Amino acid sequence: MLSSIISEIKKYLSVEADYIKLTATEKLTVLLSSIAVVSVVFVFACLALLYLSFALIFAVESWLGSIVGAFCIVGAVMALLALLAVKMKRQLIVDPIARFLSKLFIETHNDINTNE
Repeated sequence: MLSSIISEIKKYLSVEADYIKLTATEKLTVLLSSIAVVSVVFVFACLALLYLSFALIFAVESWLGSIVGAFCIVGAVMALLALLAVKMKRQLIVDPIARFLSKLFIETHNDINTNE
């Protein structure tokens, strides 16, 4: 009788360990694929910003008449945007990442438990 209970407990622990491994693998896959997608989008967004910056430089140059002045103006605008991004880093970067990770690791676990 006791050996049967111990055997069942071992089976249960083995199944629970497998479940934890599968859940961890699923969450890690979602996390890594999200990082990959964000990285690719970031690279293309940087390239687009580069080309749009040069277009803006040439537009300002035709209005201003000085390529150096156009580079300075666009550079100053980019520096202001960078300062704004640093100032708003919590709203733009920290909070969205925290929401994504809490949704991935906490809310999904609760959803799984409610289906049982």
